[in-house]
Amino acid sequence: MALREAEFPLSFSTVTAQCSCELRLHNEVDIYLVIENISDNFCIVENAKTAKGYTQVKVFSTTFENFLPLEQALVKEFCTRSQSGEYYLSSKAICRKLASCVSNLSKDILEDNADQHARRLPFCNNPDGDVFTPSVSPYTVNLIPTLHLPGCWPVCASWLRNCNRTWPGNTLKEQVLNGGIQLVPSPETESWKISFRNARRCLLQTEHLEEKGCCLRIFQVIAESDLCRPKGLLPLHLENIFLWASKRFCGAKDWSRSELPQRFLEMLAALYKCLKNGDCHDFFIPTVNMFANLSENNACILASKVEDILIDPYKYLSFSAN
Repeated sequence: MALREAEFPLSFSTVTAQCSCELRLHNEVDIYLVIENISDNFCIVENAKTAKGYTQVKVFSTTFENFLPLEQALVKEFCTRSQSGEYYLSSKAICRKLASCVSNLSKDILEDNADQHARRLPFCNNPDGDVFTPSVSPYTVNLIPTLHLPGCWPVCASWLRNCNRTWPGNTLKEQVLNGGIQLVPSPETESWKISFRNARRCLLQTEHLEEKGCCLRIFQVIAESDLCRPKGLLPLHLENIFLWASKRFCGAKDWSRSELPQRFLEMLAALYKCLKNGDCHDFFIPTVNMFANLSENNACILASKVEDILIDPYKYLSFSAN
């Protein structure tokens, strides 16, 4: 078991959006809401009871000893209690509270501008992930309450801490580790999913960015234009494959302009293999399959499309250039 003191909120009165967004699909975006007004009466629990990539947030018993009865009741509103009597911060309760707050805040705006088709903001479970989702046509916006833990690095991703490879170099690795992790809700399990969003962003902004970035952008454009149907392939998956390629081809010359076509084809081949096998290993936690929720039929169709691109990549690259 790994324990770490951390800080978390007692209310949603100071939830703020830190302009931290990620495009999930062409009409779907994740907005991460960082919770402030925090206290140091919580700890992270990573043990055998949680699946790889997930964790629990345990509330110290001293939290309730130091609070007034009203404050204790407020904390317990956001918690679930185990059979042994211990309290854990509930991701499901956090999501419900956020949904209620957003619905209440938006009620007046929607009523002032509503017609017969737009009088309320519906929330539903996001089948791909993490939180209750407000659907706004033509876009879906996923509001994700996020707990940022700078300097905290989980045991399940300890390989990076012990890694001595050329990439990432020591300076970059320390920057990633010091940036820590984020926790996002997993309402269906009451636990929290470990997110490496900041770490991934840091690694993507590495040295030789111009050449490597060009290769990644081409990869993303091809996917957006030709692999958007059926749904299932996300920008996160492409970035994950790109990180594996960066780890394997870690020399500057490997990403020189003359080598970019070869790197691009290798990443396409890696994507094809992942789709064909229905298995995409997470860069930070290799035992986690990022395609676990991708249906076999959709994976097969997408694999066939990637195979077509591999057979004649110039046709697709010419189309994208236009």
